[in-house]
Amino acid sequence: MVKPQNRKANRQYKYSKKSLNGDLIRSVLGQLLFVLPIIFADLGPIMLTVFGVITLFFFIHGVRTILKKWTMFELDEKGITKQGIIKERINWNQLKSAKLHYFSTSRNHSKTGDILSGGSWMELTLATNKKKLKLDSAVDNFLQIVSEVEEKLVELNLALEPSTRANFRALKGETTAIDDDKDPRLKKPHAEKYRDLKI
Repeated sequence: MVKPQNRKANRQYKYSKKSLNGDLIRSVLGQLLFVLPIIFADLGPIMLTVFGVITLFFFIHGVRTILKKWTMFELDEKGITKQGIIKERINWNQLKSAKLHYFSTSRNHSKTGDILSGGSWMELTLATNKKKLKLDSAVDNFLQIVSEVEEKLVELNLALEPSTRANFRALKGETTAIDDDKDPRLKKPHAEKYRDLKI
């Protein structure tokens, strides 16, 4: 993992332009693909409802993408802040749990040290007793953010789920599940905890 060079300064991270542009293009194309038949074709009530719901889905996805453009995550010595339309803040000393989930559009999981390629991504969820804060690997320098969060989790001695521990290790190029260290033959990701989304 890449480690922050200056831990004393506030560190600010935004969603990458590449991911935002890709999501925005998919949203526009999706809306066009389903709204044009609604306008120009004589659809029955059932198909009209189906196409309308899918169009609404792509519209909401586009709005969320636009909101991400003005979203920024700021890390400092005391916690992490999500700046945007709605501001969220979690202090490290309030942190109660953390989950790092892995998602993939393929059944073939990425190779060691390259798990975020080929249609794969991760989502980090930090929670206190009252609120949650989420960010995903589309954020620039995601590895750097996860590295610092992992250090804070170690300092706080928080218990993590096996899948989350395995995913932290996988980001560092270690694909052995944390509970399988005793068996050197099991040099693979925590497969049963990985999710395949058939999109």
